[in-house]
Amino acid sequence: MAPLETEEIGRAWTEYLNYLQERVNELKSLFFFRIDETDEKNLQRITACLRESNETLNKAENLLHNLKVYVQSEQEAQEEGQILKDLIESFDSKVKTMLKQLPEGDQSYVGNCIKDTTYSYGTGTQESEMLPQNQKQQTSEKKRVSSAHSPSNNISSITVGKVSADELSQVPQYLKGRLTTEKVNQIIDKLDSLFREKYTLLSKPLRTLSSAEIDRVTDYRNQEVDQVANSYFLSDQDLKNCSCLKFDTTTKNTLHVLRHLGRLKEVQSKDRRLYMIVS
Repeated sequence: MAPLETEEIGRAWTEYLNYLQERVNELKSLFFFRIDETDEKNLQRITACLRESNETLNKAENLLHNLKVYVQSEQEAQEEGQILKDLIESFDSKVKTMLKQLPEGDQSYVGNCIKDTTYSYGTGTQESEMLPQNQKQQTSEKKRVSSAHSPSNNISSITVGKVSADELSQVPQYLKGRLTTEKVNQIIDKLDSLFREKYTLLSKPLRTLSSAEIDRVTDYRNQEVDQVANSYFLSDQDLKNCSCLKFDTTTKNTLHVLRHLGRLKEVQSKDRRLYMIVS
């Protein structure tokens, strides 16, 4: 059905109602008289009036049906539009959050190119061609310098470092409690796994992440403070959320031991504690 304007619908509906009212009035006036079977003129008038009234009612019924279909399609379109609007607002919010994590100076360029980037994944050098020549050189230089220190190149080597029996024996008893070297190193293995999982996620391109992963990345970025800049760290919440690690007395004592041995450094960040690997 082609969309009907409100005024057209109202005008058609009014015409149908007025016409029906005229036919009803005519029928009422005719039924006041006794009409015998030989009065063909009045019989024809009644028959014609009933036929026209029936046709008008059918038209009105069709109009109501079309109107119902139209209203339903408009409601569905509005719901789909709202869903799309919510997705756009969610994407816009996440992009703005990501832009805040970029070094100043890169934000304006990324902000200007974000629209084109969204619709042109896999276009090769399209974004590069949009850069002025001097900015191309700067970007190329940044990539060349940072590639050797890229997190993705070092993720497999992230480790707190195993603790030897001699090292553990030097830790005061009140810190290590009943910890053994085996238990400490088991916790360290799980910490290493958490570190690598986190920084593997952070090294992935934004466009490849799911909504849940983007939320995790945003949370990781929001935890960063100056004291942990350019370092590997986990928060106490990361440890509590990990299904492979119980944040119990054994884990807490292990963290105390690792701090005492200089393997980890504890930093306060807003409402969380951060555990940074000391390189």
